[in-house]
Amino acid sequence: MFNQLAARGALGVSSALLLSTYAIAVDNPESDRHHRPLLKARQKIFGIENVNSETGQVREDRVIFSWLTNTTYAVSLKGRVFLLDSYINRLEIEPGRTPLVIQDLVDLRPGAILLGHGHGDHADNAAYLAKVLNITIYSTPETCDVMQLDAARIFGEGTTVDCVGVVSRGSPPGAEIVTLDFLEPFACVTVFKHLHSGREPTDPDFPFTPVDNIPDPRDADMFPVGTPLWTELDLRTTGFGGTAGRSASFINS
Repeated sequence: MFNQLAARGALGVSSALLLSTYAIAVDNPESDRHHRPLLKARQKIFGIENVNSETGQVREDRVIFSWLTNTTYAVSLKGRVFLLDSYINRLEIEPGRTPLVIQDLVDLRPGAILLGHGHGDHADNAAYLAKVLNITIYSTPETCDVMQLDAARIFGEGTTVDCVGVVSRGSPPGAEIVTLDFLEPFACVTVFKHLHSGREPTDPDFPFTPVDNIPDPRDADMFPVGTPLWTELDLRTTGFGGTAGRSASFINS
C-alpha cells in the first residue's frame, strides 16, 4: 500500500550512515546529560507509552507520525527516528505559545532530516540541527546549496553540513524517478521532482482569495510576556532552495 506523505522532499541514500547514527543516538547515549533530554523529548513527541523509559528507544513494532507544525513531522519507523522538514515557527527557548521548541528537535536526536525544499516554512533550523547533531540532510541539490549558506552564516565562514541531493541539479519535473533504499527492509522510498504549488495556472472558476493575518486576542495568554527567546542565533533559512518553484515528493511503501 502506498502512502503519499505531506512533506515534499528529494531524499538521499546512505543506509550505513543512517543506521550508525541511530545506534549512537539511542543505544549508546554519550552521557546521562544527553540521555535524559532524549528520553523526555521522545516521550513528549511520540508518547510515553511508545518510548522505553530506560533506553529512549521508540517501539520497533509501530510506525508513528507526530505532527510538529506546518509540514514538519517527527517520524519513528520501527524505531528509526527522522524528521520530515525542520520548521518550528516560534523561537522560544522554553515553551510559550507553542508546546514545542527547537531544543526539542535537538533532544529528539533524529538520524536524518528529509527536507522538501528550501522555503523557510520547510527548511528553517535544518542547517543548525544537522550541524549540532552531526546528521545528514537529504534534499535536492539546489536546497543543499542553501543549507551550506545557512551553515556558514550560523556557525562561521567555511562551516558546512552534510547534505545529499539525489535528483540531478536543474532537472525538470518528472524527468527522474529515483528509488532509495536507506530505510529498507522497512520501507522503500521513491522520489520525483514536481512543480511547487502556485506555479501551475489557476482555475478561473476558483480565483485565488488572499487571507489576511488576523491577530488572535488570545496571543498574550498563549505567548506570555517574558518567555525566553533565541537571541544569539538566527536559525531561519536564507533562501528558496530551488529553481522555478520546483519541489519534490516521495512515496513510502
